[in-house]
Amino acid sequence: LTGMGNDGEAGVKAVREAGGLTLAEAEATAVVYGMPLAAVETGAVAEVLGLEALAARLARFARGE
Repeated sequence: LTGMGNDGEAGVKAVREAGGLTLAEAEATAVVYGMPLAAVETGAVAEVLGLEALAARLARFARGE
């Protein structure tokens, strides 16, 4: 999850390079898509999901799935 603008770019790249799971919210459910868009444009986001799907994916990740 990012803040405003492109402040998540470096973080999402670092997480991906370290082998972590990188997710971003889809435009359809984002209040301000510029926030996740900046992360998506890095090419380091593994999955782009709507808000409900994002929550479900995080729950699966937390369970080790």
